Amino acid sequence: MKSDLQKVRALAEARLKSGNVPDWSWPQHVQLIEAVDAMLHDISVSETAPQPKRYTGSPLRLVTVNPAKSETQRKIGSMH
Repeated sequence: MKSDLQKVRALAEARLKSGNVPDWSWPQHVQLIEAVDAMLHDISVSETAPQPKRYTGSPLRLVTVNPAKSETQRKIGSMH
């Protein structure tokens, strides 16, 4: 994905530098380069950002509230 975006950016930039871009499509080429730059920035940030840890505990289970017990009597586990 990253290399494809870099190729698209290089093509758009080469067309602008060549002077063969019609006036009506000049702004679209510039917007394309800006959009690709933003996506490449996001990719580089996400590559260096710490990845969230996945839940590796036991399977999750549904817990219902027992109306016979008051909220103050229910224990919710070892929360600190």
